[in-house]
Amino acid sequence: FIEMPDTNIKMDLTFKANQTEFKSILSLIPSVYSKDFASVKTEGKLTLDGMAKGTYNAVQMPAFAVNLGIINAMFKYPSLPKSVNNINVDIHVNNPNGVLDATTIDVNKFHVEMAGNPIDLSAHVKTPISDPGLIADIKGTIVLASVKEFIPLEKTDALNGTIKSDISIAGHLSAIEKQDYEKFKANGVLQIDQMNYKTASLPYEVALKTMLLKFSNQFVELANFDALLGKSDVQANGKIENFMQYIFKNELIKGKFSLNSKVMDLNELMSSSGSSTTATPTSTTAPSTTTSSPVEVPSNIDFVLDTKLDKVIYTNMDITNLVGNVVIRNSKVDMTNLKMNTMGGSLSINGFFETTNPKKPTTGLNLKVENFDIQQTFKTFNTVQKLAPAAEYAKGLFSCSLDNFNTSLN
Repeated sequence: FIEMPDTNIKMDLTFKANQTEFKSILSLIPSVYSKDFASVKTEGKLTLDGMAKGTYNAVQMPAFAVNLGIINAMFKYPSLPKSVNNINVDIHVNNPNGVLDATTIDVNKFHVEMAGNPIDLSAHVKTPISDPGLIADIKGTIVLASVKEFIPLEKTDALNGTIKSDISIAGHLSAIEKQDYEKFKANGVLQIDQMNYKTASLPYEVALKTMLLKFSNQFVELANFDALLGKSDVQANGKIENFMQYIFKNELIKGKFSLNSKVMDLNELMSSSGSSTTATPTSTTAPSTTTSSPVEVPSNIDFVLDTKLDKVIYTNMDITNLVGNVVIRNSKVDMTNLKMNTMGGSLSINGFFETTNPKKPTTGLNLKVENFDIQQTFKTFNTVQKLAPAAEYAKGLFSCSLDNFNTSLN
């Protein structure tokens, strides 16, 4: 029953799945369910039951529980050569009194073999609100080229590479907050090699040569990252701190990275459609009349980026030798000694962009231009064409500076 005599909602509910065939729960997974799902061959049984008992209001929850079991299940599309086998799952979520901190989550078993690639996961969570306690292990290998052998993909999609994980975590979040790392155990690696991904919804192909994440008690190390996003190559390494606090409590995450690239084509990366080629804007392109909201800088990110980009393509500008330091902190992006070559000369930037008030961002800039070619500048910026049309008939170089420029933005 459920009743609402006042602002309280009182209930005493139990539920249990009548259909115990594995196929009935498989249909709830979007990536598996498709127009061909009716012909999918399945085996295995499931158990699903739960309850909710007590009062629900603004400050109170009812007691609740959910139990899911899957036993010796499999599925296979008739049109595909491989199957997903040995699916065994045992999950229990229990809250005895309606106090959220009393909730326990037990993933006693999660085993699946996808085209012969095994994945094993177990996890136990308690006191998730006051002091999350976690014991978790995930171990597995996925050969991505085999995915198309057991799940239908679009004909234009391509997926290759290997993902390997072997990660173990055990302890309470408070041990990390107190820097008592001996009481929190974290170790293992997540590695991706030679991953290629191509889909019609993305205007460029992703080639992740390698990514290696190493987990330890104190931080997560990005030991290696080497990727090609369309024409843009990216190499990076660094460390991430406060990872668990960020995951469980949405607290500040810290990181320090080195970012390098030989070519960064921002026109291609910012394109949203895969159906058309990337167009390079010309100097006479009219500004868009589409209303857009400001880019909000997250308040719970503290990242330091040491950047070295050999070439950046942005709109109709070619920028070379971009180096400098970028700090993302307190809803603010600080640029320190950001230097680059463009327009035949050089440009230095010191400044910031901040969104402490997301509805009214502010920016402050100090710009130093040295030896820009007048003709290149005129052809590149329609602002110059509007404000200084005489530059069309001028030749030579110019230098200038813009100091302490501060303004709010819409």
